[in-house]
Amino acid sequence: QYKTLKAKTKNDFSASLGEGGRLNKLILKSAITDGVIRLNGSENLVENISGKLDFSFDGDKVQDASIRLTQADAGEVLFKAEFPSTDAAMNQLGEKTLQQFSQRFPNRNESILTALSFETEMLDAGLLFELWPEQIGIETRQWLSRRGSGGEFTDARVKAFIELPVSEQRALFTAFPDSIQIVGLSGSWGWHNMDFTWKDGSPTIGSVALQSRIFDNQLSVEILQGDMPFLRLKNGQVEFYPVLGYGDKTIRRDLEIDATIVGDIPAFNKLLADPTINKLPDEIKNLSNPTGKIVSKISTKSEFKNKKLRLSSVSAEASLSDSSFGNLPLNETMSEGNIEFSLQEDGKILINGSGKISGVASSFTAQRSEDKTVKLVVKTSPSEYLSNRVGDFTKISITGNSAMRLHLEYDTYSKLGIVDIAADLQEAAIDLPLLNWAKFPGEIGEVEALV
Repeated sequence: QYKTLKAKTKNDFSASLGEGGRLNKLILKSAITDGVIRLNGSENLVENISGKLDFSFDGDKVQDASIRLTQADAGEVLFKAEFPSTDAAMNQLGEKTLQQFSQRFPNRNESILTALSFETEMLDAGLLFELWPEQIGIETRQWLSRRGSGGEFTDARVKAFIELPVSEQRALFTAFPDSIQIVGLSGSWGWHNMDFTWKDGSPTIGSVALQSRIFDNQLSVEILQGDMPFLRLKNGQVEFYPVLGYGDKTIRRDLEIDATIVGDIPAFNKLLADPTINKLPDEIKNLSNPTGKIVSKISTKSEFKNKKLRLSSVSAEASLSDSSFGNLPLNETMSEGNIEFSLQEDGKILINGSGKISGVASSFTAQRSEDKTVKLVVKTSPSEYLSNRVGDFTKISITGNSAMRLHLEYDTYSKLGIVDIAADLQEAAIDLPLLNWAKFPGEIGEVEALV
C-alpha cells in the first residue's frame, strides 16, 4: 500500500524471549517525527508527519495497539485496535449486523473478533482516503471517494469490526486482506466543504456539510447544506442499506434521499430534467420562459445493484412564488403566480394556486392522473381581456368586463380533449345587429360553450 514510508523514531521497548529465541512478550512505545508517506499509485507526498505508536503483546494476545499521526495542514488521526466481547460488539454494531454475518459465514473457527477504530477531530478527506487501510472496506472506500471529494472529516469516531485468524493477531496491521473477514461498521462522522455526485455524470452539489452514522449495517446521512447553481440544498436525509454485502456481488441495496431545495424555478426544472433523474413532467417541460422562486421537498428511491444505480421513483412537494411562464393551454401566459405543486410516486400531479393568466387575476386547480389525462379548472375575475377572448371565440361583439370559468379535460396520448367554458357577461355589453338585439352592462348574461 505504501510506496514510501519513512520517519525518525525514538523507541522505548522491553521484550522477553522464549524457547528458540521466540519473542514471547513485547512492549513498544515510539515517538515519530519528520514522517513521509507516499502511497502506491499516487504522486502525492505527505510530509512533516509526527505521532506516537504504542504496541504490546503477551504470547499470541495483543494487549495494546494504537498509532496517532499528526500533520499540521491536514489534521490528526488515531488508529487503534481493540478486542471486544461479542456482547460489546453487538451493542456497537447492532444485532441485525451480527445475524447477517453469521448467516453468510456460519462456520468461522479459530478467529478472534477485532475492532479497528479511527478517530479524528479534523482530517483532510483526501489524506484519509490515502491512509485508509487496504485490508478494510475496499468497496466502501471506493464508493465514498468516487461520490465525494474534497473537504474535511470532523468529529469522526468509526470502528471496523473484523474477524482475524488467531495466528495473525500479532501481525494485526500487516495481515493479508484475504485472511480478514469484515463483520461490520459502526460510528459517526461529519464531512464538511465537500463536493458530491449521486451518480457518474450527475450534477455536482458543492459546499456540502453532512453528519453520518452507521449502525445495524445501515448508513444514515443528515445533509445540513449544499449548493448548486441557483439552488440551495438543506435539511436532507440519506438512507443506504445494507452497507456491507459480505462478498455477495449481486446484492440489491436500497438508497433513499429526501431533501429540501430552495432557489430559482429554471434551475430546479433543469435538475429534474437531468438524464440521471429524468423526472420533469412533460406539462412543466413544455412551459416556456419560466421564472420565479421555488421551495421544494423532493424524495427519491433508488436501487444499487451490480455497481449500477437505478432510480425507482421520485415524489415532490413544491411552493412556487412570483412565478411566470408561457405556453399554457389556449396559448395563455402566467404571471405573479403563487402555486402549490405535488408530484406523487405513481406519477400523479396535483396543482392549485392563483395568479394572473394573460393579465387577468385568476385561481386554478389542475390534475394529471396516472393515465396521463389532464384536468384543469380556471376561474377568473371580470376583465375586458376575457370579453375580447369570448368575442373572438363566438364571433359576437362583446365589450366591457367578463368573467369566466373554464374546464379542460385532455388526453396527452390521443391529443384529444374537451373544453367547457362558461362566461359571466353581467358587466359586459353585447350587440347583435343581425337580430336587432343588444344587452347593456348590468343585465344578466351568460355564454356557455363546449368544444
